[in-house]
Amino acid sequence: MPTASADDFELRPSARRGVLRYASAALFGVVVTVVGAGISLWFTNAALLGTVVGVVLLLVASVALIAAVAIWTYLRTARIYVAGGRLGRVDMWGRKKVWPIASIKSVVFGPVSLASHTKSPVPALSVTLILDERGSSLMSLSPLLWADSDLERLWPALGLKPAQGWSEPLTAEELRSHYPGAVGELPRSSLRLGQTVAAIMVSFILAIVLSICLLH
Repeated sequence: MPTASADDFELRPSARRGVLRYASAALFGVVVTVVGAGISLWFTNAALLGTVVGVVLLLVASVALIAAVAIWTYLRTARIYVAGGRLGRVDMWGRKKVWPIASIKSVVFGPVSLASHTKSPVPALSVTLILDERGSSLMSLSPLLWADSDLERLWPALGLKPAQGWSEPLTAEELRSHYPGAVGELPRSSLRLGQTVAAIMVSFILAIVLSICLLH
């Protein structure tokens, strides 16, 4: 087993950047607000809690709580580390992947569209890929989640300097066709953003209707 050295270090997602900066606190705030509204209804008009109002409050609180716990778990568990000549990554579920630094050949970056088409109004996300000798992506990193100062520590440890890989925004599927294994955390749905939102809304409405039927 490799022994630790002065060159070994560990990086964790930055809670002060991007969507993670206030998301967890805001979601917990939503849960507290919704629970408070439910308690208020209990004392003022308890019958409403058995109708669509109560179902909506329950669903909103549940979704917000799940999202907040997921972000908290990610910040607490996820990490990247360099140890014993190897690069490792631990995801939010505690699953670990390790690669010899010698197998890493390049680091590239460029914009990625979160939608299924590049003309989406949703801003493109900057993504950095760590590639092996075959051009496959070992790891996808975003400045939204990782502090620039932390990533600047990582590149010298790998003996590489990030280079512009592409300049025009690519969809996740296009990026994967160029760099297999890239942005595995992004969905592979072929639906457009509007269709995806509509599907979520329809599912939400169906859940409300089914809940009302069960309550009655």
